[in-house]
Amino acid sequence: MSFVKNTACLLCDSARLAPVMSLESTPLANALDAPPTPTYPLDLDLCLDCQHLQLGISVDPKLLFDDYAYVSPPGMRSHWKEHADQMTRRFSLKPSDLVVEVGSNSGDLLHEYRVRGMSVLGFEPAVAIAAIAQARGVTTDACFFNRNTALRWAAGSHNRAKIVIANNIFAHVRDLKGIMQGVGYVMAPNGVFIAEVQYRADMIEGGYFDTIYHEHQHYHAVAPLAAFFERSGFHLFDVQRITTHGGSIRLFAQRKGGSYREEESVARFQKEEEAEPWDERIYAFQDRIETARKVFRQILDSFVWGVLNANDKYPRIVGLGCPAKLTTLAYEFGIRPHEIDYVCDDAPTKIGKRTPGLGWPISSFDRLLEEPPALAILFAWNYADSLMKRVREMFLDAGQGTTMLDRAYLASRAKLIDRKGRKTWRVTVPANGRLSLRYTLRRRR
Repeated sequence: MSFVKNTACLLCDSARLAPVMSLESTPLANALDAPPTPTYPLDLDLCLDCQHLQLGISVDPKLLFDDYAYVSPPGMRSHWKEHADQMTRRFSLKPSDLVVEVGSNSGDLLHEYRVRGMSVLGFEPAVAIAAIAQARGVTTDACFFNRNTALRWAAGSHNRAKIVIANNIFAHVRDLKGIMQGVGYVMAPNGVFIAEVQYRADMIEGGYFDTIYHEHQHYHAVAPLAAFFERSGFHLFDVQRITTHGGSIRLFAQRKGGSYREEESVARFQKEEEAEPWDERIYAFQDRIETARKVFRQILDSFVWGVLNANDKYPRIVGLGCPAKLTTLAYEFGIRPHEIDYVCDDAPTKIGKRTPGLGWPISSFDRLLEEPPALAILFAWNYADSLMKRVREMFLDAGQGTTMLDRAYLASRAKLIDRKGRKTWRVTVPANGRLSLRYTLRRRR
């Protein structure tokens, strides 16, 4: 079977799960250029005991990751450099130290440690992407990381890792207990486990529902994870807020009895999480998504009909970026196959393929100059600033004296601009109940 129903909490094993959210069923978010693919339920369950939030089903990981198309984008390079610089200083890493990354992708982060003199090892199940890392000199084992693969590696090596990293993979893997068992085998006695995950509170407050898709099994908060680490023989000793993916947290854990003192951040995060029940926040979150869908359709339909009435021709509409979240947003907002002409992306693993289910062709950004759009939908909203700066420069360098922003641009998390009509609309998500818990449509003069 291609998926299994999760009947117990993936962190604490409790069977007390409550369904709290349901989005439109979608194909797998990275099933690019595949034949017509089945859709899978996209529902969330909340554990009533530990308050962990997880998908109602788990799709076969081979379907999700064997032909994985995501590679770390150029916009993340400064983040990886900051990571390597901070950890090298904080944990006094030396050239003889080993850094291991679980889910190392194309090796961008490990490359930063390698150029600083450390030994590195990555575990990456997507064979083609592991090969990219190997080609740039980042030692990579093309396999899933779990208890068994960690044991196999440990049996053949006398070295142990000073730090073990799991960036976002902690959201991707169903068996987190197996991950932590594996970490225990590869990490040195005084080592540190560092994980980055999207933060559930930021996802809800920011309205980032499109980050919910089948690769993301877990939607993490600090309190459930702190308890999970304790059950796994580890202790969470620090939490940092970081800006990636609309708002994430960086977690630091050590073996129980380790030498690092617990920072005040651990208790502070947990206290903040206790301030409002998660189920109430999530129910309000779904209401806001429904309102946002209606607003999005109203804006898009108004634009299309305005162009049709003026020119008697359907406008060319394109997408900027082809992230996994495109699939969730497109299905939840009801964007139809004929409404998008093409989608632009930088990843060589995506260009020339088609988006899951809806079949929009994926092209390089050069196509924008060849077939300029009347409207662009920004799917990769987490790279909005760098993408729009790049598009402006493309059009100016081509001597057109204008930018695509002078035509129009619709962002799922930002704004619609029609410069000719001197109108700007913004779809916003008021935060945390301080204002009405619903999307609003604002017009700027």
